Amino acid sequence: MKNLLFLVAMVLCMACNNSVNQDKAAQTATPVTQTSSMAPAAKAQPAAQQTSTAKEGEINWMTLEEAQSANSKNPKKLIVDMYTPWCGPCKMMDRGTFKDPSIVQHVNQNYYAVKFNAESGSPVTWDGQQYANPNHKADLPPTRRNYPHQFTQAMGIRGYPTLLIFDGNLKMLEQAVGYKRPEDLLQTLKKIEAKG
Repeated sequence: MKNLLFLVAMVLCMACNNSVNQDKAAQTATPVTQTSSMAPAAKAQPAAQQTSTAKEGEINWMTLEEAQSANSKNPKKLIVDMYTPWCGPCKMMDRGTFKDPSIVQHVNQNYYAVKFNAESGSPVTWDGQQYANPNHKADLPPTRRNYPHQFTQAMGIRGYPTLLIFDGNLKMLEQAVGYKRPEDLLQTLKKIEAKG
């Protein structure tokens, strides 16, 4: 009888532990979509399906197309986060830098923000030009490297994350490669803004 009770207790403990581990894994899974360009803490979606529904205290991520449309009505600079789902520093920026209240406020006030999965399989349009990823392998899990998107190649991206800053005319002002702490990103953005 003691052995049976011990066995039942062990099974229950293992089941609880497995449930907790699955919950933790679900909470830390990424990223961020939007869209394939994506939004932090959102589930990854193809770029063409990205939407600009921001929660309070989060960056208002848009698709490339949404940002260009908004920019045509009310010109602002654009910030494009070129990331991949398997990129560790990209996930760190999503969890830290892009959640920092000073970054959220500054980006939402001064930029149209885009999250773009640099290896997405979805076509996008940028400045009237259509870009796709004909070599994209849809059967690869998102945690594995895939082929770079044509837009990624056209922007000259060599590492992730890379932040691209464009003026209201879609002219590239800056290409910042690598992880950025909130204070470093804010300094970079303010330096660009000071130039005009």
